[in-house]
Amino acid sequence: MAGSGRANWQFRSDIEGLRALAILGVVLFHAGARGVPGGFLGVDVFFVLSGFLITGVLVAEVYSTGRVFLPAFWARRIRRLLPAATLVSLVTLGLSARFESPFAQQIHSKSAIAFATYWSNLLFIRRGTNYFDQSVATDPFLHTWSLAIEEQFYLLFAPLCLLLALWARRRTSEEFRGRFLRCTIGVFILSFAVSLVLTAQRPQLSFYGLPSRGWEFAAGGLLALLPRQTRVRAWRTNSALAAAGLLMIVGSLLALDESTPNPGWFTLLPVLGTAALIYAGQEERTAIGRFLETGLMRWMGRLSYSWYLWHWPIAVYWKDLVGDRIPLLFGMPLVSLALAQLTYVVIEAPARKATWLQPPRRSLLAALGMAIVTVGAGLLLLRPANRRVDDPEFASILQARETRNRLTLTGCLLSEEEIAPKDCRFGDTSSTRVMVLFGDSHAAQWFDALHLSAQRLGLMLLPMTKSGCPSVALTVRLPAPSRIYAECDRWRELVVRRLRELQPLVVVLTNHPWYTGRLEGTGDKWSSPPTPAALWRKGLESTLARLPATTAVVLIEDSPRPGFDVPECLFKHVREPEQCAFLKESAFAPGMRALDSSLEVADARVTSLDFTDEICPGPVCPVVFEDLIMFSDRNHLSVPYTLRLSPRVERALGKVPAINRQPSQNLSHPGGAAPRN
Repeated sequence: MAGSGRANWQFRSDIEGLRALAILGVVLFHAGARGVPGGFLGVDVFFVLSGFLITGVLVAEVYSTGRVFLPAFWARRIRRLLPAATLVSLVTLGLSARFESPFAQQIHSKSAIAFATYWSNLLFIRRGTNYFDQSVATDPFLHTWSLAIEEQFYLLFAPLCLLLALWARRRTSEEFRGRFLRCTIGVFILSFAVSLVLTAQRPQLSFYGLPSRGWEFAAGGLLALLPRQTRVRAWRTNSALAAAGLLMIVGSLLALDESTPNPGWFTLLPVLGTAALIYAGQEERTAIGRFLETGLMRWMGRLSYSWYLWHWPIAVYWKDLVGDRIPLLFGMPLVSLALAQLTYVVIEAPARKATWLQPPRRSLLAALGMAIVTVGAGLLLLRPANRRVDDPEFASILQARETRNRLTLTGCLLSEEEIAPKDCRFGDTSSTRVMVLFGDSHAAQWFDALHLSAQRLGLMLLPMTKSGCPSVALTVRLPAPSRIYAECDRWRELVVRRLRELQPLVVVLTNHPWYTGRLEGTGDKWSSPPTPAALWRKGLESTLARLPATTAVVLIEDSPRPGFDVPECLFKHVREPEQCAFLKESAFAPGMRALDSSLEVADARVTSLDFTDEICPGPVCPVVFEDLIMFSDRNHLSVPYTLRLSPRVERALGKVPAINRQPSQNLSHPGGAAPRN
């Protein structure tokens, strides 16, 4: 088959410019540029470009030689990618060792090892890492998920091309191309369908997973496999196609945001836009093509790989490196670009041209050596981090972070997917005096204290709690990838029906008012977190109105919100816990603290309980009380500390009129099997 077809493969300078457009979007997004909310979609542009370039190279090799020599293909990838990746990984591990706690070092070392072996995307799926929550997703290797997907794609795609080449060895190049084209179309259709299903049901798996991303590479591959036009298109047609492509890419970067389901239908904008620009660039150059070929765009595109490697670690450690003297938005892009230029000149370009690395065997051995170096560096960081974490001085921090309350351990705190309330019973399970705990995970955080109080006060405690779902009648959105939390509305409705059947003595309501939401059953505009107090009050009043008229209601004021990972901070300042204290005035959603007490005045059934002064007695809130770590993460009270509050909670509940009053008649006993105390 060698020489029987036209490879038509040559360097495209406009594609370098397209790389610049993609990397600018990603870097500005991670720098916090508000004007580029969809900058993360630059990764999708990269995927299409990679699919086009690699498919073109492989097809050209088949046309010219009749086969694909996989060792040579992988050797080229190794020389292109691994030297710079190894350098950045080692520097990033050094920054983690310098600035991070041993707990974070454990995480980062494992991320580095996963990146060295190109399965970091699978690691982030397993961890449940939210790519878009930059206040939580501070792993400096987080951006490597896309590089891992690329390599996984090529590990499958190149052998497929080889198999097709072997099948077509005694046939014409056109038969090979046609079979490869049909196979790529199949990958596109199947992968796109998978992305739609997974994005709706398992968004993190869809975001980080190859099966739901393969169609983007396939889109580029299709362009490389389509037959060239025998007639040059009209200049105006070509220009219109290029303009439409640029508009789709830029429009997606500027108009879409992290609430956009991705990958999915909207991802077609950057994908098809990139495809249009690639296709238009095959013919006579347009004005847009000439812009992409300018020296500045080509220079940035040439540095795009190293720039991508550097930008996120620099963003993560920006404050540690320079403090607040230079804003991240201005400093990170420039510093990471300078490092990219240095890396390209000193590492990336020389490695690609090194004659001693050209033999595939040497490149493969070099890859093994670089992987061993990175894995070894990760283990060197991991071992002392493990020893330090096991140090007794960190015991209370680990206890606060890792201890789970009984609701979580028994499965009585419902996950996002669960809808039907569970018949879980705690406290005095023989009592006919029923107290229900109704709310989200901030209701669940009080469970251990309420459980002990219920035992002592002779109450059966029925928890009805669901993660991320307030008992307040608001329809809320889950964080990115954003979607309406429909399971929450359905669960809340079922709980209210259950309460009307049970007619409990008292219902305890408490929630964390930091939601993107709107009043349930309306098409109102979505509010941004924290939820406005007026909207929260309407939702709370709606819930109260639907509860049984004879049921007393206890509203527990939400706990102060540190807004940062308290155990992580204490790992860094274990001997100076005051460094992790936070201001009381910034720890509450505006207008919320007066809301519960005002409802107590307006509704005779309501009693409000506020433990704020117990948790935060002054203008500065501590995070340690008598050697107990008070918070388990960014906003939840720790189990050891809530147990410490149990006597205070019991005294407050004992003063609630409905609980303090001796029962005059028995309520119907809840039926059904349940986890018991």
